[in-house]
Amino acid sequence: MPRSFRAVFAFGRIKVRMTTLRDRVREWERATRPVDPETSAVLEQRWADLPEHVKTPAQLIGRRIAGCEGTHGVFPACDFACKPCYHSADANRVPVDGPHTVAEVGRQMAFLSEKRGRGHHAQLIGGEVTLLSPQEHAETLEVMRRHGRMPMSMTHGDFDYEYLRDLVLRPDGSPRFKTLSFAAHIDTTMRGRRGATHPSSEAELQPHRAAFCEMFDRLRDEYGIRSYLAHNMTVTPSNVEQIPEVIIASRALGFRMFSFQPAAYLGNERRWRDGYRALTDDDVWAQVQLGAGTRLPFEAIAVGDLRCNRTTWGIYVGERYIPLLDDGVADDLALRDLFFEAFPGS
Repeated sequence: MPRSFRAVFAFGRIKVRMTTLRDRVREWERATRPVDPETSAVLEQRWADLPEHVKTPAQLIGRRIAGCEGTHGVFPACDFACKPCYHSADANRVPVDGPHTVAEVGRQMAFLSEKRGRGHHAQLIGGEVTLLSPQEHAETLEVMRRHGRMPMSMTHGDFDYEYLRDLVLRPDGSPRFKTLSFAAHIDTTMRGRRGATHPSSEAELQPHRAAFCEMFDRLRDEYGIRSYLAHNMTVTPSNVEQIPEVIIASRALGFRMFSFQPAAYLGNERRWRDGYRALTDDDVWAQVQLGAGTRLPFEAIAVGDLRCNRTTWGIYVGERYIPLLDDGVADDLALRDLFFEAFPGS
């Protein structure tokens, strides 16, 4: 073999290796920036598109996050008969299967990745997610993760531990995921739950909330898989005053977030009831504060329009809930502004 050929061949191998190393260094450098340049561009455009009245110093959208994300219209099927029901009247008549779900979720996540960049939270929502087989559910979560999403599965929570185990384990028994995010919607507007088909009080559902969290405790103990759990509750005039007891009884179960949505006149009109609009945001928030045992400041950090979404972050110290930021304390607001300036982006 001519000497020059060997030299070119050797140089070619070195060149390939150097290119790979350079790509890895570039990826590491971008990953360790305060904000990825693509994410920065997405956030700048998101901020520019916001209505002027929400461009406040407290606003997260367009500054730290691109906004809420979720799948839409992929698997509109459910085995409950809730009142209200936000599905259309013919939702359960739509053919739904696992391959369809995996493919369509992939398409939607590709679109979101292109328009909003990577690294965002996204809900796997639109129907009862556990109607998918454990394998199909897992494949869908993997697709979302490949597109740079941090998925949360939205469920009524009425499934068994075996389903959860089969979701997280590969056929060879090894863990498929290190962490999971699930949100359980549990309240008295729901019809069809095993053991509580027609619950008359939120207290009647407390064992079901506990059982849901216990499945994830067991998953952590047996396989080392950690979870982020949220609790959702539809609020109507009949259960609004039961919010405090739900929070007090559930705060130590393992939920990291509680979310309360006043019922709306959306979806299947046959499952509407009178009086939903008798509730105001203030009515619901007052009951949430009673459950937390303290005032919950919601103007220090905004996620969108405060008429649509009120949010407070905090921690429990013993039995006492302490908000991280108080919108009535100037030093807290100054700290928030400093944080946004020092750590921009998602």
